[in-house]
Amino acid sequence: RMSRWIASRGEFLTKQKDVEDIIWELAINIAEHGGGGSIKILGEKDSEERMRSVKIIGEDNGPGIKEDFNKMTAASFIRSPEGRSNGLRSIIFKPDNVEVYTNNILWKRITEDPNTKKWFRSEALDKETRGTKFIVEIQIPLPKPMTKIGTVFDYFFEKEGFEKFLNATIPQQGYFEKDDNPAQSFIDTVLNGSFISEEKNEKTVLILGTDWIWNYNSKSALQYGGINKMIILIRQFCKEKGVEFISCPDKDIPGKVAIINTEKTKVAILANSNLVLLKDEEMQKIKNDENIYLAGVESSQIEDELSYHRVLEMMGLLLRLTYKQNISRYSNSGISCYRSKTMANVFFFIPLPEAKLLELEELRKRYDSMSEILYNA
Repeated sequence: RMSRWIASRGEFLTKQKDVEDIIWELAINIAEHGGGGSIKILGEKDSEERMRSVKIIGEDNGPGIKEDFNKMTAASFIRSPEGRSNGLRSIIFKPDNVEVYTNNILWKRITEDPNTKKWFRSEALDKETRGTKFIVEIQIPLPKPMTKIGTVFDYFFEKEGFEKFLNATIPQQGYFEKDDNPAQSFIDTVLNGSFISEEKNEKTVLILGTDWIWNYNSKSALQYGGINKMIILIRQFCKEKGVEFISCPDKDIPGKVAIINTEKTKVAILANSNLVLLKDEEMQKIKNDENIYLAGVESSQIEDELSYHRVLEMMGLLLRLTYKQNISRYSNSGISCYRSKTMANVFFFIPLPEAKLLELEELRKRYDSMSEILYNA
């Protein structure tokens, strides 16, 4: 729960797994070997209010550790007979700085090199210690210099009225950061978002309009097989995490939204840009609701049935916008994001085309690998 709180602040998602592992291993050590204790988590910000480091302090009530920490570190590389790795290794090597106070000695890590034989330097302490206290620090790197996401409309200007569209939107900015695992990114976003919603006593509904997916309404189409399997797993995962997931043709979306009480519910809708551009009464009501976030996919860039459809990437990006989280994780995921100038909760996603169309088998493998990650979540 605490690691998700840290990650939900949106400034260092790349460090979330390390923070989670360290807290988990410290908690196990304190409970199983230290006779109970406590874990404190402190954040340090710079003069510009940017989070720069997280300090985790784990203290137990045990008798202290008499063994040489360099020998303990060497032993942590040996797996147990059951094949488990030693949890101490996560505490020792994942942080940027490690100090251990125990048995009237301070052990301070001096290297992360796994090939050495001396990882810690010891110093005798003047004051008597009680139990064992780990102080570990994880430093948060500053983002790379901000770069505007490049415009991808060079091939779009023949389209009638598109210059007017450009004048009515604002390119979103972000930091370029490669995202090799869109399924895990989506999972993390749902977890962090559901935690935020829980804190605010809100619900979340995620709606996927399927009209932009190539021939999705035909069960014999190539995209249906790969994407429908993913959608089933997305629905199951979201339900377990307290997020309602709906997939339907775009024409059904206004009716689905009409029965939702948006006063206590955040609604995120991903649909074809044609639906978003409609100005009828139902769509204007949806666009004017401050608790509804609407993203239109410019589907003309999806060339044919062998194009990779960035379903998870776009839903993850939309959820982060809905929860007002940093979108840097998605700025290099093949999507260009534009926000409406007049409606703060309305966006347009332009999926960048692949350099080449995928072979059928490659396309299936890509969808299957993401489905497997969702299934295991």
